[in-house]
Amino acid sequence: VYVGIDNDITIKKNIYVKSGKFRLFAKSQSRYIKRSGSVTDNINSGEYPNYCINMAGNANIEFGCDAMGTNILKLGGNKSKFVDNEKSAGWLYMASGTKAVLDKDCLMTNVLNNKSEQGGSAICSYGLLTINGGITNCEGSDGGAIGIQKGKLTINSGAYIRNCVSKTEGGAVFAHKNSSVTINGGEISGCISQEEGGGLFVSESTCVIKDGVIKDNYAGTSGGGIFSGFGTTLTIGSKGKGPTISGNRAMTIGGGLRCNGGQGDNAGGITYLYGGTITNNYAAENSGGVSCGKSSINCKSKIALKNITISNNCSIAGSGGIRFPKTAMGTGGSEIEMSECRIYGNETKANGAGIMCYCSLKVINSSIKNNYAVGNGGGIYINNGIVNVQNSTVENNRADKKGSGVY
Repeated sequence: VYVGIDNDITIKKNIYVKSGKFRLFAKSQSRYIKRSGSVTDNINSGEYPNYCINMAGNANIEFGCDAMGTNILKLGGNKSKFVDNEKSAGWLYMASGTKAVLDKDCLMTNVLNNKSEQGGSAICSYGLLTINGGITNCEGSDGGAIGIQKGKLTINSGAYIRNCVSKTEGGAVFAHKNSSVTINGGEISGCISQEEGGGLFVSESTCVIKDGVIKDNYAGTSGGGIFSGFGTTLTIGSKGKGPTISGNRAMTIGGGLRCNGGQGDNAGGITYLYGGTITNNYAAENSGGVSCGKSSINCKSKIALKNITISNNCSIAGSGGIRFPKTAMGTGGSEIEMSECRIYGNETKANGAGIMCYCSLKVINSSIKNNYAVGNGGGIYINNGIVNVQNSTVENNRADKKGSGVY
């Protein structure tokens, strides 16, 4: 069923869609479907108000149907109307088995989900969600824009998630418990998490980032751009091509990327860094570019790197470019393999500007250049580890103390 929206609509009562296929588009000109800002309306009543649209059964909705023109369909949350202790909820809830698309002509904006301390985002999905359009200025917890559990999320080229905030993890996206995230392109920028994952937080799931831009996000703890851990399998890039992860900031570790992270017995995961650029990120503690987590009792920490660039990142307490912890290992054995990679221009106020290694690492056909440490180890810092360098270049690195090339 095609539904042409010919006037702005205010939702005063929750809408339930339990079956059928619907394509909603803005008719004649751009249109708004927004949550009522009145706390006396049914949609906002009670201690725990509900989502604007609740999908169940086999419901399938496409918002902003691209085939029906270029007018923008705006899905608004009226965020500014909810102040002090007034409660609001997300815009879209998707149960298992449902499908939804935010198409190119759709913009979700100004949604506030503060209904529960247990988590809540602008979109909460257990189903199949595709983003081709935009999400901006949304706020929640466990995902400022999108929260995925046991569901599948695809973000395509041209999509964007900007300026969203999470009071917990995942400034833009929070995915966990057997979820699948695929990013084919698009942009995640200017998002904030008070805890891990300024742009993206992925736990107990799989995540493939083929292309796109993840930039200028902020994490109150670790993973300024991306946090992955608790057994997550993360793949970034392919055959030398991949996303740009830049300008992100973490107030503890992993300015660009915190991978194989987490706490307790289930920390760890598998990370494949196979293309793209991780550049100009910052960590207030260690690992300005990439911080790899350690193995735990139930989950190993495995990582492989090929044809990726880690450049111009900065840290305060150590490891400007990338850090490999004591219990990390390769994806094919105990030795981590880093081939055809470029590690350059990274800085740290402490030790290990380019690479800090506590484990076993083989460096093949790679270049480690122009890194600078105020402490020891401008190019490579080895602490009770083993580093095997083959057919590679280590040059023009600096350290104010010892080991400009290797310490």
